[in-house]
Amino acid sequence: MPEALSVISTLVERFDEKVLVGAGSVLDADSASTVIAAGASFVTSPSCDVEVVKYCNATDLAVFPGALTPTEILSAWKAGADMVRVFPCSALGGPSYLKALKAPLPQIDLFPSGGVTLQNAAAFIDAGACVLGVGRDLVDLTSLREGGWIASRNARTSSWNWCVMLAGTCPRRHRRRWAGARYRWPEPVADGRGRWPVYGSGAGSGHRPRY
Repeated sequence: MPEALSVISTLVERFDEKVLVGAGSVLDADSASTVIAAGASFVTSPSCDVEVVKYCNATDLAVFPGALTPTEILSAWKAGADMVRVFPCSALGGPSYLKALKAPLPQIDLFPSGGVTLQNAAAFIDAGACVLGVGRDLVDLTSLREGGWIASRNARTSSWNWCVMLAGTCPRRHRRRWAGARYRWPEPVADGRGRWPVYGSGAGSGHRPRY
């Protein structure tokens, strides 16, 4: 946790309004309070802790708890989730499972996490995903450890550019939450470009490719 807090604070200070920095996995209200104090603009987790959701609602911070089954997803939404993280989505069929969930739950903003790759990203978007949770397919840990982060970043983000353009508009509920925050959500243009919240595995931060 201390290293993650340092990363969050450094990214917020260095990139200011160019990046939305979030934290995950946040598993209890005390951790939520800590990462918010470090500068996080949203929190996410693989499960739904109602106290975390309530705390984030009270502090007007976007919260994306995790759930997997229809019952869990609906419970998280009713608890006050701005978006529900479907995790691990790939374990139950990936895009086809997300599409099956959206049929009876069209009112709930879902974002798949776990198993999202460049190869299936379009299928997830077509299935109804409002954002994508991407980890290893976006950040090559081997290259990172070997000091090849810049080359790896350039190659991978350029490949993901088309995905950003497909993404559409931001979900309605966290447009409200960020409306009065330090980070203002830009109105999307015709091709869907805009600043979206993206978290990175471990450090709790991420960014969209620049144009």
